[in-house]
Amino acid sequence: MCLIFVRGLAWQYTAETIAIVIVEFIMAYLVQGDTMTTKTAGFVLMIFPLSLVLVATLEHFGFD
Repeated sequence: MCLIFVRGLAWQYTAETIAIVIVEFIMAYLVQGDTMTTKTAGFVLMIFPLSLVLVATLEHFGFD
C-alpha cells in the first residue's frame, strides 16, 4: 500500500479487495461453531465461485 501511495500508482483492485474482506468475514463466522457439518463444508466450497461472481458483479457496477 505504501508503494502505491509513494509512486502514485492507480489502485485498480477495489472489487477484489471487497470480495476478500467479505469472504474473510464469512469464514470467521463459519469457524465460530464447535463442529463442521457437511452442509457447512459445502458452503465453504462454494465461497470461491461465489466470490468470483461477486467480483464480476462489482466490476460491472463500476468498481475497479
